[in-house]
Amino acid sequence: MFDKLSFSVGSSVSAKRQKAWKRVVRTPELAVPKELSLSASDEVLAIGSCFVNEIRAVLERAQLNVHPAIDPQLGELFVDQVKSDSAWGAWDEREHYQCFTPFTVRQEMEVAFGIREHDPDAILTRRFKGRSVLVDPYRRLVYARSKSDLLEIRRRMNQQLRLGLEKSEILIITLGLVEAFKLKAFDVYLSEYRSLIGDEHIEFVNGTYEQALEAITVSLDLIRSVYPQKKIVLTVSPIPISRTFSETDAITATMRGKSILRSCVDTLLQQYDNLYYWPSYEFAMWSDNVFREDDLRHLRPEAVAAITTAFCRAFFTDDVAERVASLSWIGNATPSRNRWHKLVDQLSRPLRRAG
Repeated sequence: MFDKLSFSVGSSVSAKRQKAWKRVVRTPELAVPKELSLSASDEVLAIGSCFVNEIRAVLERAQLNVHPAIDPQLGELFVDQVKSDSAWGAWDEREHYQCFTPFTVRQEMEVAFGIREHDPDAILTRRFKGRSVLVDPYRRLVYARSKSDLLEIRRRMNQQLRLGLEKSEILIITLGLVEAFKLKAFDVYLSEYRSLIGDEHIEFVNGTYEQALEAITVSLDLIRSVYPQKKIVLTVSPIPISRTFSETDAITATMRGKSILRSCVDTLLQQYDNLYYWPSYEFAMWSDNVFREDDLRHLRPEAVAAITTAFCRAFFTDDVAERVASLSWIGNATPSRNRWHKLVDQLSRPLRRAG
């Protein structure tokens, strides 16, 4: 683990130096090319696992227009209790777009491009905070009081996703897991499944390289079929699995899943134009002290800031990168609001002593 691993963007000298491991050890850098020069007016679509919301939160603070856009009226259709669990301080639907596996990303693309329709009868019922709610298996944490409300949520979220695909110049897709569950009767990969484990109608799928590659390929082909010039960035989420449902342990399962997804990306980079990879996973895995102390899974805000600042230097104009670099790292992304103040206090003690 490197204590001060950093990004070096667009430097051919640095890139040459970093090819030798012993030189990386002396000056730990991830050398990445300057890929694009998008402007602040170029819109972004961000979709995938939960790490994509870390990136999105920083880009939004830098005043970039990020899709799927937030619908301020959508909240009234959700069960109130689910909205209180927001990780961003004020509830909105961004976490409900999270797609943790390549299979749920593919489902979103198939619906967006008219290859698949959400089955109106594919609705589950569960107990949530003492009450019975209707659950949408297609999307995470979409709980509604009535079928009509749930179907309206689906319709409006679909609409925002289609609009984002149309308007965005660049798409960021984060790949998180390969472990998935299917609702057998409807051939649906579940966006969320913890409360349904043991249900006889649910099938566990420990995705293989071939299955993951096929799912990502279908998504890319659908995007290219309508928007052949779209720039697409794939990144592998550095966040470990929260729990494995395989026969191994969480560390081994995390390594297996990330290795499969990273290998898929490498295969696809050789097959598609305007497709890029961003090494969020590599930065986190080889950087010391980047994970939050309270869960050792999610990244500390300053690590998110480092990743997104370098990302903007590689894909946007310098003024956009400077906006991101100038942001205070405290509060860039707050994935665990109930422990956030404790974490900030821990991190700020050395600063207070130094002052």
